[in-house]
Amino acid sequence: MGCVEQELCDGGSTEYRYLLVKPYKVIYSVKGDVIRVHLFGHTSREPRTLANNLE
Repeated sequence: MGCVEQELCDGGSTEYRYLLVKPYKVIYSVKGDVIRVHLFGHTSREPRTLANNLE
């Protein structure tokens, strides 16, 4: 499993995790046996911009 994405921690029920596959960052969540990819973004982008794309 990847690391917890601290930029997206808001105390909600969804825990976002990420993997770096340079130069890309994959943000995903896991619930049971289901892995949901929320974002596949280039690492040159501002982290807050990537977080806004999830909303």
